[in-house]
Amino acid sequence: MLASFGYQHRSPLAAIDRDFAIRPYAENPAGGFTQGGNPSAFLPFFFGPGAGLRGGFQIDRGCEVLGGVPVRGGAPTTTALADRCAAQYTLFDLLVENEDKYQAYIETEIDLTDTVTFEASALYGHTNVLSNTSPAYLLLNQPSPQANPIGSQFFIPPTNPGLIAYRAANPDQFPLGANSALVAAGAFRIALLGGDPRFNTNGLEGATPTFRYSDSIRFSAGLKGEFSPSVNWALNGVYHYYMRDIRGYDTLVDRLQLALRGLGGEGCNPVTGTPGTGACVYFNPFSNGIQSNPITGQTNPSYNAALANSPALFDWLSKRGRSVTENQLFVADAVVSGDTGFNIGGGSNVGFALGVQYRKTKFNAEYGPFNNLTDYPCIASLDFGVTNCTNRVGLLGFLGSNTNNNSSQDAKAVFAELQIPIGDRVDIQLAARFEDYSGNVGSTFDPKASLRFQVTDWLALRGTYQTTFRAPPSNILTANDFVTSLQFVGGSFRAVRVADNPDLIPESATSYGGGVIVNFGGFNASVDYWRYDFDDDIISEPVAGLLNSVFNTTLGSSAPSTSAANCANPLADRFFFSGGPASGGCGGVARTLGEVTAINTLYRNGPGLTTSGIDFLANYKGEFGAEGSYGAGVTASYALDYKTNDFFIGTTLIQPGFSAVGKLNFQTTAYPLPEWKVTSYAELGWGRHNARLTLNYIQGYIDQRQATTATGYKIPSFTTIDFTARIGLPLQTDLLLSVYNLADKDPGFARLDYNYDPFTANPLGRNFKIGLRKQF
Repeated sequence: MLASFGYQHRSPLAAIDRDFAIRPYAENPAGGFTQGGNPSAFLPFFFGPGAGLRGGFQIDRGCEVLGGVPVRGGAPTTTALADRCAAQYTLFDLLVENEDKYQAYIETEIDLTDTVTFEASALYGHTNVLSNTSPAYLLLNQPSPQANPIGSQFFIPPTNPGLIAYRAANPDQFPLGANSALVAAGAFRIALLGGDPRFNTNGLEGATPTFRYSDSIRFSAGLKGEFSPSVNWALNGVYHYYMRDIRGYDTLVDRLQLALRGLGGEGCNPVTGTPGTGACVYFNPFSNGIQSNPITGQTNPSYNAALANSPALFDWLSKRGRSVTENQLFVADAVVSGDTGFNIGGGSNVGFALGVQYRKTKFNAEYGPFNNLTDYPCIASLDFGVTNCTNRVGLLGFLGSNTNNNSSQDAKAVFAELQIPIGDRVDIQLAARFEDYSGNVGSTFDPKASLRFQVTDWLALRGTYQTTFRAPPSNILTANDFVTSLQFVGGSFRAVRVADNPDLIPESATSYGGGVIVNFGGFNASVDYWRYDFDDDIISEPVAGLLNSVFNTTLGSSAPSTSAANCANPLADRFFFSGGPASGGCGGVARTLGEVTAINTLYRNGPGLTTSGIDFLANYKGEFGAEGSYGAGVTASYALDYKTNDFFIGTTLIQPGFSAVGKLNFQTTAYPLPEWKVTSYAELGWGRHNARLTLNYIQGYIDQRQATTATGYKIPSFTTIDFTARIGLPLQTDLLLSVYNLADKDPGFARLDYNYDPFTANPLGRNFKIGLRKQF
């Protein structure tokens, strides 16, 4: 029997603790800045007979005082000319989350007879994560007609105390008799530069917490035995359960509008209450209710404590949503294997394996009341009881809501394999697998063939060919269901809803490759070429392609917020705009990228792609003296190509085929793909003592969204050096000492949230590890 237990704790690392992660707006407007913050922009409005706008966007004059950047069309400008306040939300964020992990593992093996053995194992893992988010999320949904008397945007009435004081101090921002104001969806949130007064998360005052919990449980059991000395059998079963529970805060849209009108707060009846009287209180959206920026320490000379929003009011209009997803997998298989008793050319006997397998997967997702469309389908469901609406987005302003979802999928398989040695130098493996899936997924037959030829004692050649098949998971085949992702678009994060697609068909691929192996003395090396050709790849529609198509650009999310929408484009209806129709589209009004609040996308089968590369491996080991050893080696991967084909939605080309190698590929169907990744090492040992120096290299690449002369077009290479030593101590104990990123190298600059690419670089800098290992 073997049992082991583990615990790991990872302390948080704030973005403000790394200089490279927090940069000025002028260096990187995409570096954690949003043009929808608080303080924010507003529209002067006259409420009364002849009601209407009395001017264009103005910004709250507390913007710059509290650390924001006045901008117009995305470019820095003066407060007087600005139409947005760019604020940096990453001041409140973490680069490394506060995490605790627990594990327990046990396995046993029991000989039932001389030829039959029982094996079993159990694994349990639990993870707690406390992470930071912005003090509040951007509001992307508009209030309902029941909450908003003027029926457009968020309305701040003339009676709002924050507005009265701000207007008195800044009368020039309210021309032509304007006595009230509007704030637009996509340009405002309830808190940002002043923080959320309820929270101090991971030592960052004003940061809002998000909680993630996960459990992983796995049981396996099996019997193995012999039919004869040359023929074996095995029966195996595996059950795996994984649960993830995510809890985070978001703003209730209608409750914000009610509070702007003085009908906010616990115990206030929005229908019969009197604004600002008794239990009914006002929410102040202006900077005169913000004392300071809790991260930078900047103070606001216009602060009035009587106008500040209370934690109790935040509790009433910002609620914690919850989503719990469960995945279950059960696998049972039976295998007979052995050798056939005959050989070819005097080598080893031909071996075989035959088997059957059954797999069942189950998926279940459940949502808390505040983000469950069954409980509250409409913006006005909670406070006004409305359950019938055009756009079923639920109560929340940003994160989105969903309906509970459960699905399952079965697969039955038969497989066979032959290992055919020919003499002492040739080894051929032939295999085939047939799988049949439940529902409309279908079935597949996939063969595999591989060959190894030992040319000499020190030189061998190998090659392989196979086809593979990936069925769409059951949880993305559900009609009328979607998940919401958050992606940077037009100066702020927007909701990108990815809908399930019951019409998905399986993804298939053909792969082949070959290589050379060298092995003599203490030296071994290999060079292998590989290639995969994918058809009907299962992907989500590329956001960058949709943006390029509808906004006539090639810059994707880096396009200026002033970029005009082509409302005649059939894909314009995929976009939701601030003040636009609830069903999406332009609504007969000229629209810009900065007005986008949400985008509808879809899982679909892609147009196919081809990827190929070369892998290198070389090592040398030697000895000296009585117990001395030394060695050196290198592992490298070179991406030859990653070619996508033209991607159409209907007849509209949204992403021309391209090669992704050496590019960032942000919001495309590819991922960051440097040409070269190399790891090399040198080590020296004596007995149980050992020291190793490792060099890690990732080649630089380009951000194809940027102009070739722009800062950030070339993302630099990332090279780090690690050192590890093992010192043998008495009582079969080893002391392990490591220094990672010995030179304290910062990641290279990229025009992303944290000013580096987390897919290819590490933000930790120099870090240390110490451990003890005891053998019993």
